[in-house]
Amino acid sequence: MVFFSIDVVIDAMTTMLVLVQFIGQGVGLILYKCKHSSELPDDRWKMPCYPIPVLLQIILFGFIFVTTDSYFIYGGDPLLEYSIAFLFGGMLLYFLTAKCRGTWPCGSKSDDEDHGEKDTDKKEEKKGETEMTAVE
Repeated sequence: MVFFSIDVVIDAMTTMLVLVQFIGQGVGLILYKCKHSSELPDDRWKMPCYPIPVLLQIILFGFIFVTTDSYFIYGGDPLLEYSIAFLFGGMLLYFLTAKCRGTWPCGSKSDDEDHGEKDTDKKEEKKGETEMTAVE
């Protein structure tokens, strides 16, 4: 008993890749630049004609995503539905894992804060060892 054709699964995952990688990257760049523009260094690389290339990327890949075969819209293979199901399935697994581990966004501390404390302790230990070696 086969539920999905391998061709449909591959096409659905490719469709999801378009959504996550290309559209998400464009939206993320615009949001990052809007929220952190004062923190960016002056000597950074600047995209020519920003934000036109990013908006063009979002529009073109959005068009590709929306015109993907859909069972409910076009009556074809359910690629759009599967890709959305893969996306939400991945998000669900991520949040369940984060909840079990007690990390962001479910825990009180983020991973960066935990690692930062451990790294600081290790650096202080090494610094102390280096000072002791220098004294001897």
